[in-house]
Amino acid sequence: MRIRDKIGAIALLTAVIAGTAVTPAFAAAEGSFTSSLSQAQPGFGSRTWTDKNSTTQTTTVKLTGCKVNLGGAAPGSTTLKSVGVALIKNGSIVGNISKACGTYDFGRLGAGQYYFRISDVNGTPCCDNRIFLNASSVVVTY
Repeated sequence: MRIRDKIGAIALLTAVIAGTAVTPAFAAAEGSFTSSLSQAQPGFGSRTWTDKNSTTQTTTVKLTGCKVNLGGAAPGSTTLKSVGVALIKNGSIVGNISKACGTYDFGRLGAGQYYFRISDVNGTPCCDNRIFLNASSVVVTY
């Protein structure tokens, strides 16, 4: 077997193993979607989704590649301290978690209409037009 064929076989085997390891985690989710944030301010609200409560999956919002800036400055020019994410179900806040990005796990909250809102960035609450959040990836799983 030539080196190139061996590399191809190893790559295929790795992809099969990785696919097998990842598939069960997503199989338990009722639904998910992926997006990004560009210059979002505190008060920004996501799209809505309907959780029918047909699985035991918790509701999570995962923000990665987070950068913060003040108005007019480049993303990343301000130190990221924390991002508050509020989860809204049927019009009422059911959870609010603040951390320096990552996975916000709101638990299993039952059937309903949901969306998340950026409640604050570095402690600055809604409607302060001076601070902006960028996230290269936003993954919502429910």
